[in-house]
Amino acid sequence: MSLPLVSICVPTFNGEAYLTEALASIEAQDYPSAEVIISDDGSLDRTWAIAEDFAARTRFPCRIFRHQPDTLAGNWNFAAQAARGEYLKFLFQDDVLYPRHLSRLVSAAESAPMVSLVFGRRDILFMQDAACSEVALRMKTDCAELHRGFSQLRVIQPGHELLADPRLLAAGWNKIGEPSSVLIRRNVFLSAGGFDPELRQLIDLDLYFRLMAEGQVAFVDESLSAFRVHDAQLSVVQSKSGLGEREEALFARKMMDSGLRRFFAGSTMSQLAWSAAGKPGRVPRGIRGKRLALKAWLKRCLGLR
Repeated sequence: MSLPLVSICVPTFNGEAYLTEALASIEAQDYPSAEVIISDDGSLDRTWAIAEDFAARTRFPCRIFRHQPDTLAGNWNFAAQAARGEYLKFLFQDDVLYPRHLSRLVSAAESAPMVSLVFGRRDILFMQDAACSEVALRMKTDCAELHRGFSQLRVIQPGHELLADPRLLAAGWNKIGEPSSVLIRRNVFLSAGGFDPELRQLIDLDLYFRLMAEGQVAFVDESLSAFRVHDAQLSVVQSKSGLGEREEALFARKMMDSGLRRFFAGSTMSQLAWSAAGKPGRVPRGIRGKRLALKAWLKRCLGLR
C-alpha cells in the first residue's frame, strides 16, 4: 500500500542563519513519501544558494520558486498552491522537525477520513539573544504546552467541539501551535481559502479555526518539532511593535462577522466582542464582564466612543 504524499512547504526570506538546519531536519525524516517546495520572498542573503544546494543533494523531489513579495500569507499560500501532495506540511526557516514528525502526524491523519488538521507538541528553542527578553519570558510561561489550554482534548474529535470550548480564548488564544507543528489535508486547506493575507500575526489561528469547522482534529501527544525564538524572528519583532492588540481586534471582528460564531460559547463571544471593540487584554469575568463587552461592541458598531 502506497503512502500518501506530503508536500513540505518552506517559505523563506533572508533565512541563512538557520535554514540549513531546518532543511537538514527534512532530510532526517523517517517518512519516505514527501516532496519539498521552497518559496523565497526576495531574500538578499545566501538563502537562495542554501536552497539550491539542498535541492541538488536531497533524496526528496525539490522545487524552488521565487515569489513576488506581497504579504506574509501570500508566500505561504503560493507554496501551498504549488503543492501536489495529499497533505501540507509547513516548515518555517527557523524551525526544525524531529525525525518521526511526518510519520507520526500522517499516521494520525490517516486514522480517520474526516481529519482536516493534525498537531503535536513542540519544544521551544531560545537563542541566546532572546533568552532573557520580555517576549521570551512570556513564551516560557504561556506557550510551553499550548494544548493544555483546551478543556477536553482527545486523540481525535470533531473540530467544532474545540471551537465550542468555553476556554477557547482563555489565556493564550492559539492552543494548537505554529504552522511548523501541524499537518493539514490539502483539499480542505484549499476549500477553506488558505491563509488570510489581511492578517499578519494571527494568520495561523484564523486558518485553524476554519479547518476545525471543516472536519476532525487529531492530536499527537509527543514533541515532534522545535520552534526557535530569536531577536530577529518576525513574531518577536511584531510583538515588540505593539501589533498584537491591533491584530487581535482585526481577528475578533472577522470572527464576529463569520459563520464560525455559531460554534462559539458565550465566554468566547464575550472575549471577541471585547477585543473587537479595541479593548486590550481579557474581558472582565462574570456577568459584568459580559455586559461591558456587549456595551463596547455596540458602541463600536454605532461609531460611538
